[in-house]
Amino acid sequence: MKINRLLLLVMPSFLLATSLNEVIQDALYTNPQIKVKKEVVNTQVQELKGLKGNGYLPSIDLYFAIGPEITKTPANNGEKASLTRQEISITLKENLFAGFSTKSEVKRKNFLVLSSKNDAQTVASDFAYDAISTYIEVLKQSKLYSIAQATTKTYKEYVAKIKERFDAGLEVHSNYIQTVARLENVKNLELMAKQDYQTAVYQLQRLLPKLQDPSKFEDPILHKLPSSKIEDLIKLAWVSNPKILKQQNIIDAQQESVRTSKSGYYPTVDLILKAYNNKNVGGVGYSTPENPNPIDTDEGYNALFVVNYNLFKGLSTDAAVESAKHKVLKEQESLRDTKLYIQSSLKIAFDKYKTLQKRYEIVKRYLKASKQTRTDYLDEYELGGRTITDILGVESEYDSAKNLEVTLKYDQMKSYYELLYHTGLLLSEMNIVVEQ
Repeated sequence: MKINRLLLLVMPSFLLATSLNEVIQDALYTNPQIKVKKEVVNTQVQELKGLKGNGYLPSIDLYFAIGPEITKTPANNGEKASLTRQEISITLKENLFAGFSTKSEVKRKNFLVLSSKNDAQTVASDFAYDAISTYIEVLKQSKLYSIAQATTKTYKEYVAKIKERFDAGLEVHSNYIQTVARLENVKNLELMAKQDYQTAVYQLQRLLPKLQDPSKFEDPILHKLPSSKIEDLIKLAWVSNPKILKQQNIIDAQQESVRTSKSGYYPTVDLILKAYNNKNVGGVGYSTPENPNPIDTDEGYNALFVVNYNLFKGLSTDAAVESAKHKVLKEQESLRDTKLYIQSSLKIAFDKYKTLQKRYEIVKRYLKASKQTRTDYLDEYELGGRTITDILGVESEYDSAKNLEVTLKYDQMKSYYELLYHTGLLLSEMNIVVEQ
């Protein structure tokens, strides 16, 4: 089935939770930047059609003119004559050779169409990556806020217990005051966590205006990367990243511009077929012995091969060719710079991903040990072997371990999608397809 306009089709993904795909899908359909790129593609496609029509198909022109004419010509001995002049002609013109410019211009426009499509891919990929990163940030801040709420609740219980023991004369005043101070601090941290969570939600709502309830968001499911070697990921980026593909398309288009500019060295050859029927174009207008019929008719047809060859144009053709070559060199350097940037970004993201993997495993063990230490301290506190200061210290360490575990978990998710983004595989892994 032929589709005449650019469509963004987002299908359910096997890599991500459906909820994430749903909110991104809705935004991609309505995102104004993507709509702009869609119209750029449509414009380029129509211009390509027009270029093919002008270059490969003949032009047919019908000419008709009629109207009164008053003449004094040698043909009627200088006498005034009034007549109705009429001209009718039909002309077919077909270009047979234009110095290879038609072929190169069609190729150039084809590359520009591909470039605009890859530009649309780039915008869609940028948007999807921003949305995913912000989505994951909402998940992270939500978990951190929940931890902060639970910590505040725990410290309130400590304060109530210490006050009860202080009133019974079993705790010193300084321990009670220290516990109250810790409670006030965790309340402050809870408010900060709430603010961070709300900020992340607001940022996601900017990207996804029709945001669903964030409390129902699900964690993305991370699968294996396309390769475990950075060299392979870089090679994938060279053939998959839309930024690189777009720049290569521009280079190809500029190289065709060089060929087009060289057409000035060649002649143009056209075939012109013409048929005509004219009346009273001689300007006589009345009967004479030499012209007894006052209606002078002139009709006929011809077929001509027309050759135009410029012999000198002030070296402008040479200048156009050199200018086009320099544009190719400029775009090649732009491609090299783009590749260096993507290669560097991939190496940084890959190193971060591997490091986060190792840190996350360490922190999980740290969290497990901290949780066990907290349990042991609480048991020992009940038996009189630990002070409230010990309990507050281990509680703080346990909270730090929980926060760090959550942070590393979701930062690792971000780095995973960052790698997919830089390799150019993010859209395909999410089953987001830009089709023409």
